[in-house]
Amino acid sequence: MRTKKKQLGAAIAKGVFAFAAGFLALMNLTGATLSSLVHLGYPEYFGTILGVAYVLGLVALYQPLWKWLQNWAWGGFAAAIVGAVASHLFVGDPLANAVPAIFLLLLLVIAVVLKGPD
Repeated sequence: MRTKKKQLGAAIAKGVFAFAAGFLALMNLTGATLSSLVHLGYPEYFGTILGVAYVLGLVALYQPLWKWLQNWAWGGFAAAIVGAVASHLFVGDPLANAVPAIFLLLLLVIAVVLKGPD
């Protein structure tokens, strides 16, 4: 059984992650990240795809019926964030440019670890 502190920590980490992911979804859907995505070598429409995927992932994280769907959402977010870090490093950006994505990945790992097994 999970302790109350772990449950609270998991809820806080998930909430902060969801806020950040929602902000990123909004940034991608409004085109605010377009220059960064083009710099990384992605086509202009990729931001829309990412934004929609993030919104769907957030819906999946908070739906209560299917735990397996929540786990797939965590996996999808992890893949997208690892891809963001790798993209920055592969184009020769300084590590500092990847720090926000690394922070988001760390937050994701904390939320999933504190969540525990289903």
